[in-house]
Amino acid sequence: MLVSTDEGKFTSENFTDVGKFQASYSVLKNDVGEKYAILFFPYFQDVSFAESELNVFLSTLYQIYFIMLVVAIVLAYFISRYVTRSIETIRLKIGQAGLLKKNEKIYLSNATKEMIV
Repeated sequence: MLVSTDEGKFTSENFTDVGKFQASYSVLKNDVGEKYAILFFPYFQDVSFAESELNVFLSTLYQIYFIMLVVAIVLAYFISRYVTRSIETIRLKIGQAGLLKKNEKIYLSNATKEMIV
């Protein structure tokens, strides 16, 4: 049974080996008004397959985001250790400095251009 709802939109009830389902058809038109495609949207009453696929997709998505979070934390840890290494050297040298003695110059290997003044 095919029923026309609006201009270019049709609905129908179908019976197949999968089961009973309703379908919606929409006609796509370009800017001039010429028809160039028909969209087919089936609506199944038993949505258990779609729900199981959605659950699998979401669990995979959660796993990917968890792995990305762990990688980001590890990467941030190593980058912060690299950046603060020269600052730690400066802190130790300042702690050894005194007002009444001759202080030695602080030499940094692999210093960034902000540290070299």
